[in-house]
Amino acid sequence: MKIELGIITGMAIVTYLPRMIPFILMKDIEIPKKIDRFLSLIPYTILSALIFPGILEASANMSSSVAALATCSIAAIKGVKPTGVVLLGILTVFIFQYF
Repeated sequence: MKIELGIITGMAIVTYLPRMIPFILMKDIEIPKKIDRFLSLIPYTILSALIFPGILEASANMSSSVAALATCSIAAIKGVKPTGVVLLGILTVFIFQYF
C-alpha cells in the first residue's frame, strides 16, 4: 500500500510540475502578439491532424467523405454552429452514397 501511494504521489508531482512551472516563471513576462497567436492555433492544428485521417476513412466511398469534408469546411468558415456542421456532413454522405 505504501509503495502504490508513493508511486501515485510521484507521478502526480512529475505530471503537475511541468505544467505549473511555466505559469510561475512567465507570469510577469509579456508574450509578443505573433507568438501568442501561434500558440493559440496549436490545439486546432493537433485536433485537425488527429481527425483528418478518420474523415477520409469514415465511409466506404471516399468521394462522399471528401464531399462531406468540403461541405463541412465551407459551413464552418461561414460560421455555422458545430451541430449544424455535423448534420450537414451526415446529410452530404447520405446524399452521395444513396443517390
